[in-house]
Amino acid sequence: MLFLPLAQSRDQSQVFPTFMSNRTYASVTKQVEEIRTPESIPDVMRRAFSALKNGRPGPVMVEVPRDVVGLDIGTTKISAIIAEVDPETRDIKIVGVGVSPSEGLRRGVVVNLEKTVASIARAVEEAERM
Repeated sequence: MLFLPLAQSRDQSQVFPTFMSNRTYASVTKQVEEIRTPESIPDVMRRAFSALKNGRPGPVMVEVPRDVVGLDIGTTKISAIIAEVDPETRDIKIVGVGVSPSEGLRRGVVVNLEKTVASIARAVEEAERM
C-alpha cells in the first residue's frame, strides 16, 4: 500500500507544533520519504514503488507538501497540479497543471514500475511547462 498524506507547506514544515507524519509513521511503515521539490517527484515515486515491490511486505509513505504538488494516480490518467503559497496572504495559487495517460497500472495496481514512473514524470513535466 502506498500512503500519500498531505503535509504542511514547506515554509511551515519544521515549525512547532506541526504534525510530522513522516516521524509519526516511520515506525509502522517500510519506508518514509518527503517530496521537497516538484523536480524530485519521479525519483521519490520510483523509490517508493521499488520499496513496495521489493523486500519485506509493508506500507510505504510519501509525504506531499501542500505547496509542492497535487498528484492523482489513476488507472487511465495521471494528473499533477503544482501550486505556490503567497507568503503574505497565505493564498494558494496554481501555477501548473499536467495530465498524462497512465501506463504501467492495471485496476489500480502497479504492474510495470518503469512505465508508471515515466507517466508520473510526463504529467509533472507538463505541469512545470505551464
